[in-house]
Amino acid sequence: MKFRRMKMGLVLYFAVVWSFLSGSYLILPQKSQIIYDRLSARRVKSDSRSDYNLTYCAPQYFIDGIKEFIPPSYYPIAWRLYEHLRTGYRGELLSSDLRTAFIQLFKYHGIRSILDLGCGRGNFLFMLQPLAKEAGIELVGVDLELSQDVKEKMSRLGIEFYEGDSEDLSELVGRRKFDIIVAAGVLGQAQISLSKENLSQAQKQSTHIALAAVDALSSNPYAVFITASIFSFLFLERSKLEEMGIRIVYWNNEEMRVREETSWDSIDDRIRVWYGERYYGEDCPSIGFYNLWNQSANVAVMQKRR
Repeated sequence: MKFRRMKMGLVLYFAVVWSFLSGSYLILPQKSQIIYDRLSARRVKSDSRSDYNLTYCAPQYFIDGIKEFIPPSYYPIAWRLYEHLRTGYRGELLSSDLRTAFIQLFKYHGIRSILDLGCGRGNFLFMLQPLAKEAGIELVGVDLELSQDVKEKMSRLGIEFYEGDSEDLSELVGRRKFDIIVAAGVLGQAQISLSKENLSQAQKQSTHIALAAVDALSSNPYAVFITASIFSFLFLERSKLEEMGIRIVYWNNEEMRVREETSWDSIDDRIRVWYGERYYGEDCPSIGFYNLWNQSANVAVMQKRR
């Protein structure tokens, strides 16, 4: 029996090594699969054709299928939304065409409104508009200030918009509720002077925005707030959000760990994070920064606690 176990262990070991070196995918027990995934992520971190695109926290097949109607900075959000809606889907077989699959999911779950916090130039809303129109979804954008050409285009496409601070969301939209709220690069902006006071203030503002967004979710059981920050991390602490009554559906810091271990850093020196504690371009309170890094995520999905 002891010899048999040793033999099985050696077979599994060589199978993992062969799979890792050859680039093929191996179905492994959960614990082994996690180890394999991390090794693979480390190996293919710069390979845009890999099965899993580490930069966007999504499978490559998914990115290839949505790039015509979702802008790159929203890829992680789109993937988490797809996964969230797919878990409770019991309708007809989902189409292999992701545009059609999203329409199926939206209709099945009764998704009628999507709000983009910090919509900027409106690229996400503009690219999503044809799909949203077909699915019967109302699109709404919020930003501190929108350019005149963006406002004109939104009006022309039937996209509603508000100008103001996302922290004051209830003042902007009143009692309106939304089925899906997204925020890309809003709660993880590290382009600030990271004195101890400013780091604390940025974290406080991010927390207020998260609370305001979750409060603005509808009663739809699949209503979610999804936020992501590429090349940085969300200025949020999971424990604090849960204390405030937010239900965490998904909290992804595994990619942050892989980036940390493999010296992943951003293309922008102002927000470069290396080993979770160095901040390039500014002096910063490294201990506070490191603690926030450890509790944070780069993609998160939240709901009201029911």
